[in-house]
Amino acid sequence: MKRIAFLESNLSGSGFQALKIAKELNLHVTFITRDLDRYLAVPGAEKYFNDYVDNYVYCETNTVEDVVEALKEELESNYFEAFMTMGEYDVPVAAEIAKRYNFPGLNPEAASIARNKAETRRVSAKKGVPAPKFWAINDLEEIPQIINEISFPCVVKPADETSSTDVIRCLNKEEVFTHIENIKNKQQNTRGQRRSKEVLIEEYLIGHEVSVETITCNNHTYVLGVTDKLLSGNNHFVELGHIFPSCLPQETVNKCHEVAIEALEAIGFDFGIAHVELKVTKDGPKLIEINARPAGDKIPDLVEHSLGFSSLKELVRMGLGEEAQISALVPKQGAAIRFLTYYPGTVKDFSGSEIISELPNIQDYSIDIQKGKIIKKLEKNGDRLGYVLATGKTSYEAARVAEVGIQQVSITLER
Repeated sequence: MKRIAFLESNLSGSGFQALKIAKELNLHVTFITRDLDRYLAVPGAEKYFNDYVDNYVYCETNTVEDVVEALKEELESNYFEAFMTMGEYDVPVAAEIAKRYNFPGLNPEAASIARNKAETRRVSAKKGVPAPKFWAINDLEEIPQIINEISFPCVVKPADETSSTDVIRCLNKEEVFTHIENIKNKQQNTRGQRRSKEVLIEEYLIGHEVSVETITCNNHTYVLGVTDKLLSGNNHFVELGHIFPSCLPQETVNKCHEVAIEALEAIGFDFGIAHVELKVTKDGPKLIEINARPAGDKIPDLVEHSLGFSSLKELVRMGLGEEAQISALVPKQGAAIRFLTYYPGTVKDFSGSEIISELPNIQDYSIDIQKGKIIKKLEKNGDRLGYVLATGKTSYEAARVAEVGIQQVSITLER
């Protein structure tokens, strides 16, 4: 039996799915983590770990040397046939270990550039990739030197977070100072890693947000398709829903393909799945960020429902050194996911989730509500309360079904 090691995971679906796929491929699965409890707290996740993980290695996973020390015997004896991650924060460590021990994997330099949004901006600018104007600063004292160059509103965000964490649209200079100070006051990112000293100030782009899902193998990048994204607004960028394939005109979709491939080539992306976020403006698509790993939010599920093609399965096979089998990437149906959100407060009562399964074409849903639950102000993806995933003959139909599914849930807050 071949053995595969997964270094951490994301918390929103594709990482758990990869564990299941690995077992379906008859692989022995090792999961390496610094904190298993954060995964087990995700509704439904415990079953994945119970059913699809053979053994665990507990260690500090934020540095290459700590992981290597914990797995020294296995790595030096070629115990594993594959070593990979599904977690955004772990891409550089996994890429470096894969290179050091001759596992198939992403170029570590590309992994490092993608993980640092400021470096992505600099490299993309040098290569002429369409992108917003930006300023990367280390200290508040640098702001007066550039403030007259900034148009408002603008976007301020850390260089090394994900899931819309601490990404804010700022309307004036005072808000820029305040939010940068808030970011700088946090010494660690969400994963407990030392935060980058740089903070990004970016031109605010007006337009549709989309993501381009790709898979790169054999010196070629295949575009799986473009995902339409629904954002929260209110100066935040929380993702409320996704539709695959995009409903935008084909000419626009093709331009999104081009910009995504340009961006991946610019950073030297040479292996695996990427999730490239763009904003479609009046001047065409522009790069928001490159995520050098599979999308979260069950977007790989949307892709599979639509294309009949599992990009995650191919990624696992590629990690084993097997030849990728990229089938005809033609959508057979539409797929969509809609996330549940609500006002801040404490849940007194809720109902309606039992109705969701009665709707046609519901493929999956999860509602994370119970009496007494404290609903937080909607500021990042982790503040959402559940999802409904649906399919339809078209993307539009799938989106309507998912929306109706979410609408069945009724929440009452304590006064």
